[in-house]
Amino acid sequence: MIIKESTALLLVTEGDDDHFVLSRHSTKDLQVIAGTGGREHVLRAATIARERNLKGVKFLVDRDIDDFCGANASADNVFVSDHHDVMMDLLLAGENVHYLVDIQLRRLTRRNEAAGSVPHAGNVVDAAFDLASHLAAARIVSRREAIHLDFQRFSFSALRSETFTVEAVAEVLVKRNQREDVASSFTDSCVQVRNEIESSKRSVVGDHDLFKALSRVLGVHDVSVQDKALVNGFMGAITCAVLSATSWFAAIERWCAANARRGFNCGVTS
Repeated sequence: MIIKESTALLLVTEGDDDHFVLSRHSTKDLQVIAGTGGREHVLRAATIARERNLKGVKFLVDRDIDDFCGANASADNVFVSDHHDVMMDLLLAGENVHYLVDIQLRRLTRRNEAAGSVPHAGNVVDAAFDLASHLAAARIVSRREAIHLDFQRFSFSALRSETFTVEAVAEVLVKRNQREDVASSFTDSCVQVRNEIESSKRSVVGDHDLFKALSRVLGVHDVSVQDKALVNGFMGAITCAVLSATSWFAAIERWCAANARRGFNCGVTS
């Protein structure tokens, strides 16, 4: 990543989604640019910026599962998401995801005369968090135990609705990665970690996993919608009120104010 001198302050985001959302609300005083190469490359760029004493650039990265794996991405020039990632911070700061699910469930309401047969949006969201938490537990175990599973090979579509369990998630991952040699110990560890994260599952679930889980849970209720459509609908509904509810938004505004700049067109956060 090449960082050029600029009269504006520079905020480097970890991904394209973060850039899309923040750049819509940033002022000319704050140039938001998307990092390349993923989280590790962005953190490496942050290290280089510190070594070169570049005061006009800072970085916004996802917390990921660091809290559960003994890691810490925090630094003087790095803002870190409150939950798993920036998009999850925004999702948990408002009710937009419930509204999106409600829109999808309206299709059921139109097909069914009995309103009681249509699930409540909150129940669908809760079920999706439960399902995505199973995969989050597997991610933590894979990282802690250096198993290095390829999670791109996993799909919630491989699970039957009656097997939305952490054991079933572990089984699919093991089979698709051809790692039967760790099947028993991996499953046991996943069950243990799933219990460990129960009280904080909304902080450990990633946005991509959650939207894919939402798509799968809606499918159980005969509502077919792709996770990408849910993501796009969610991002388009993010407002200043949602942004300003995050801790990193306030921190970015304080950094801008300290440099006689204004970061976002959302009012100055003290």
